[in-house]
Amino acid sequence: MKFAPGTKRGLLVNACIYGVAVVFTVLVLELSNFYDYKRWALQSISVYSSALLLTLVIFVGYRYFNRGDHPKDVIKSGVISTGRLMFFKGLMKNESFIFYFQVGIALIVFMGTLVIPLTYNVVKLDQHTLPIGQNGKYVQPEVQVIEVAGKKLDHGKGPYATPPKKSGTSLLAPPKALPVNDYFAYLPGMSFFGVVNTDEVPKFLSDSRWYFTLFGLVGFGIAVLLLRKDRNFKLSCFVALVLLPTATLTLATGGDDIPVIAFMILSAVLLNRNKVVLSGLSLGFAMSLKFTAWIMFAVLIYTAIRKYSKRDIVKFFSAILVILTPILLSGIYNNLYGFITNAIRFPLGLAGTSSPADSALPGHLITSHFSHYKGLILLFLVLIFFISSFAF
Repeated sequence: MKFAPGTKRGLLVNACIYGVAVVFTVLVLELSNFYDYKRWALQSISVYSSALLLTLVIFVGYRYFNRGDHPKDVIKSGVISTGRLMFFKGLMKNESFIFYFQVGIALIVFMGTLVIPLTYNVVKLDQHTLPIGQNGKYVQPEVQVIEVAGKKLDHGKGPYATPPKKSGTSLLAPPKALPVNDYFAYLPGMSFFGVVNTDEVPKFLSDSRWYFTLFGLVGFGIAVLLLRKDRNFKLSCFVALVLLPTATLTLATGGDDIPVIAFMILSAVLLNRNKVVLSGLSLGFAMSLKFTAWIMFAVLIYTAIRKYSKRDIVKFFSAILVILTPILLSGIYNNLYGFITNAIRFPLGLAGTSSPADSALPGHLITSHFSHYKGLILLFLVLIFFISSFAF
């Protein structure tokens, strides 16, 4: 019997993913200064390590028992009886067993690195009421900022704080600085995730991270199911998207980026499957949450121009506007200055307040060392973005 390429590849890819997760978790444990991150790493390292070990064992067993010859050396050694050997050989030749065994491993990783740590954080946060912005205590400040915006929306108000201007009446006049956690550095759609944070909803269920996770899983799950690939490939994609620390750690402590990324990916997959309207609706939702998704818009509209007719392009663009326009107008209406200050100036470092995002990533390092050239750096990045979009 020859190897089934999908099964062999899936086992190997999943083992690599769990291996990367183990390395990432160790680095978080050793290098991170955030209490939440370190605790998550302590909770997750054994789970990722066990998943890696089990996947490697199955991979080795699958290769061994599918070589096409009879492992007489094992029988002669007396390590295992003929009956047991044939039993394990039967399992290792059963493609469905191997697939569902991998699904079981993925479910254990999902529970151990996301559901349990997130539940712990939500419960502990409920027990210890903390001021917004106290980093490293059961929640990242952006979650609380979004929940405050949701409460404003629930009371019929816009999500954006309006800082007084220093001088002049222009919308571009430099504002007076506000406390850093008063800024809502998102597009209006993100405030919907905070609407559930009310007294009418049980405290345990009112945490926005549950809904970041739910929308992320829905977006990723549908995208993976729509792939024109075998089930092993789909499972590996789901493991890479949902079970790497880039998702599990993010969702357990914050998570606002995950639904944006999920619906960006879903939009790209739908467009590939010729579902132009659904792709536009998905991207429109992502674009209403964060400017990050607008990069995908440039890429997908260029792809649509090359692949589809003018009628389909109009459908795609119209579907985006159907979702995006009312959400944007609801947040910007009567507070354009607040929108510009919060969603544009603040993320660019032009609101007179330093961002708390001080991780040692390239963007932070560049702006820290070349603070007098922010405008030039921004222009350079915009040019790179457009060049790379059209090159794609």
